[in-house]
Amino acid sequence: MSTHRSQGGNGCIVKNTIVEPCPHSTLSEKRIGKNENPPADVEGFGTELKKLLESLGIEGCSECALKVSYYNAIGVNGCKNKRAEIIAGLAEQRDKRGWGEVLSAGYKALSKGIWINPLDQLGSIFDEAMRRAEELQRNR
Repeated sequence: MSTHRSQGGNGCIVKNTIVEPCPHSTLSEKRIGKNENPPADVEGFGTELKKLLESLGIEGCSECALKVSYYNAIGVNGCKNKRAEIIAGLAEQRDKRGWGEVLSAGYKALSKGIWINPLDQLGSIFDEAMRRAEELQRNR
């Protein structure tokens, strides 16, 4: 068993590439069994969310990498059902960053033509990542 720590001190545990949710996370995910754990290069909502955030200059932590795999594993419909929990996790990460990084991400979104609702920034990011994941799913 190997353990890693994120910036906030919360730990997530990885055992033989089986992702177990962090007990300190706001996400209350079920455990992912050995056969349900996707390869790292699988496309899905998690991958699209990661790519979207990276395009806005927001790099993920090791905890984020585990969440990407989890979101890909539960699929588009699973992520839709956990929308509020996923947005709460994004809010936790946003709160760990400075205003400069958050404002920079907003500026990059506007310059790339990605509309972010100022009254629901994280919901807008979730919706855009979901739109991209659904589009990929339709084109398969």
